[in-house]
Amino acid sequence: MIEGTREKSGKEGVGVPPYVPFSTFRNFLDRISVRFPSRIDHSVMTRTSKTLRFQLAAALRYMGLVSSSGSATETLARLA
Repeated sequence: MIEGTREKSGKEGVGVPPYVPFSTFRNFLDRISVRFPSRIDHSVMTRTSKTLRFQLAAALRYMGLVSSSGSATETLARLA
């Protein structure tokens, strides 16, 4: 990891949340609501740029919508 890219927020290992434009997040939810996948990975984000795929995946994990193994949570299903 590049030095200085994470800030501490009082808890060890907790960094700055990843930024994803709301429109990207909303469009992703709209796409998966049609056919909800059991596993969330880059293959379900084909309409976004490679950079946004990484940011979106990190944001979904940070918010607890996807497990560390890539499984979609019940919360993500309800959002979609």
